[in-house]
Order: sequence, then C-alpha cells, then structure tokens
Amino acid sequence: MRVYLVQHGMAFSKEQDPERSLTEEGKEASRLVSQRLKAAGSEVFVIWHSGKTRARQTAEIFAENLQIPRRIMEHSNLAPKDSVEPIAEELRKMSHDLMIVGHLPFLSKLAGLLLTGDAEAEPVGFSNSGVVCLEQGEKTWQLRWALVPQLLK
Repeated sequence: MRVYLVQHGMAFSKEQDPERSLTEEGKEASRLVSQRLKAAGSEVFVIWHSGKTRARQTAEIFAENLQIPRRIMEHSNLAPKDSVEPIAEELRKMSHDLMIVGHLPFLSKLAGLLLTGDAEAEPVGFSNSGVVCLEQGEKTWQLRWALVPQLLK
C-alpha cells in the first residue's frame, strides 16, 4: 500500500484572500505534478483533503488529472496542527493506495512518524504542490520517491 502525501499548492495570503485560495501559480504547479504522476502510472484509490480551501482545490486538480473525481473527500484530523497518530493508525489498516492533501507541519510529522516512529524527526522536505510517496512494508514504511514542481519546469 502506498500513501502519497501532497502539500497544497501555493495560496494567496490571508490579506489578499481570507479563504486562502490557490494562486494561478499554485494551480499550474498542481496540474503539472498531477499530470506527471498520471503519466508515470501512479494509481490512487481515494484522495483525502483537509477542510481548508487550498487543500480542497489542490485535491480537485489532482483528482481531475488522475481521473478519480468521485473519490475525493474531506477528512477530519488533517489540519496543520492536528495530531498525526489517528491518521497513522488508519493508514496501518488500509490496503489501497491513498493520497492525502494537507499542510505543514502535519504532513512532515506524519512522514516522520511513519518512517522513523518519531513525529518530530522530519525525515523529508515538502514544497507546495510537491508529493512524497511512502510505501508500507511488512514491518515498516519506506520512502519511495519525492517530486516537486521545480523539477518539472
């Protein structure tokens, strides 16, 4: 089972847009990365996203390009400062590939907990619209790859 951790695309500041919607740059970077994932044959069963506008918009772009528009859902416990343990426990029970679109520091802490057992470890870096792919082994999770939009321009 693989989990694809995606940091939301670049968003407007709160002063520019109280909803913090994606900028055109954020939309384009999300399109670029999601199209590359599709071309590489990545398959995702469902996409979870936080309740924030920027995460929902990013998830919608990925869902469209990965051709899974009906399997996108807002999930609780994905806010920036939420505890990662409940989501890590859910992931341990899953058997299908999943994408989580969220925020820092949550994604970094989740990756740390899954890869090292320590949510504070921060073993991988994230960037807006970037993807980190983790795979669940028999006993541990492994980092498979990471993709950032800067590599695709």
